[in-house]
Amino acid sequence: MTTDSAGITLIKEFEGTILHGYNDQSGYLTIGTGHLVRKGEPYIKGTAISQAVSDIILHSDLRATEYSINTGVTISITQNQFNALVSLEFNIGGHAFGTSHLLRAINAGADNLIIKPLWLEWNRSGGRVLSDLVQRRQKEYNLYIS
Repeated sequence: MTTDSAGITLIKEFEGTILHGYNDQSGYLTIGTGHLVRKGEPYIKGTAISQAVSDIILHSDLRATEYSINTGVTISITQNQFNALVSLEFNIGGHAFGTSHLLRAINAGADNLIIKPLWLEWNRSGGRVLSDLVQRRQKEYNLYIS
């Protein structure tokens, strides 16, 4: 399964797109649509990129996230569920999602009453609750159950 246009739009809405290197809310060097700059990449704080380059980076990042969801989720899911999971993992990272109680609950076929608090607890960055993440998690969860 791949992220459809609605899923990509959702991620762009949540992440925003900044066409130069900047430090995100947790202090990580980021560029484009939520791309965490990795060691060896040519971006530094202030480096400018075009929208086209940002879109290429986003689609590359999404392929890795989609692969992780496609291999990590062992039950059948809908497109909306897939989009919501991609958005969540894109934000929290593959390792965090892959080792989460949330993924285990989803794979066990848990009821949404169990899944909801496990989903919504991913609302912190740098150890503090961020209102943007509270809102994002609620929107992702609503998409997941729609």
